[in-house]
Amino acid sequence: MEGYKVSAIDYLLKPFSFDEFYQTALRVKQQYDNENENDNENENDNDNENDNSRKSLSEVLTDAAPRGGYKTSKALRESATANENENDNSTLYTLHSTLSDVFVKTEHRLVRISVDDILYVEGMSEYVKIHFISERRPLTVLVSMKRMEERLPQQQFMRIHRSTIINLGAITEVNKNRVVLLGKEYLPIGDLYRDDLRRYLDNLTLTK
Repeated sequence: MEGYKVSAIDYLLKPFSFDEFYQTALRVKQQYDNENENDNENENDNDNENDNSRKSLSEVLTDAAPRGGYKTSKALRESATANENENDNSTLYTLHSTLSDVFVKTEHRLVRISVDDILYVEGMSEYVKIHFISERRPLTVLVSMKRMEERLPQQQFMRIHRSTIINLGAITEVNKNRVVLLGKEYLPIGDLYRDDLRRYLDNLTLTK
């Protein structure tokens, strides 16, 4: 009833997943786009249209939030602003995943991590443990290996075992049964994934 009075766009009930958070942001963005299109349907000024298309997510969320009412708009704006400080060309999608950053849920928090900093992902039943190239402590995340594999950029990451996804750029050595990352992490190669890894390496191998 309160949401009806303040013309709330959507609701986020705690605890909520990041997918729910992201879908809410999408709906806010869509409402803004629809209202903006109606306001400008009789105008032909391309420069103005370009300016509108370049609005940041935080600006869109601010404009779309109804007076005194949209209860999640502040949190969304703060997340968007943090993202924009690192990337001036940020878009709505960067809240969810980009080639440089992803958000993961750990201990009831959403944590932003750099994809480039991921050394490898270790499967642990219903969880995964993310190991980093930097000195950052590993993160245990409630997500499946399959989901993690889908989210990470395929040109940069490869599954080499049912419980291991590696950063291909960190490979320093490969033998028949294992991969060495940064000269210190020795990880086994699963039989089901051996051919995919071999094809990748063949494309990078110098021959006569």
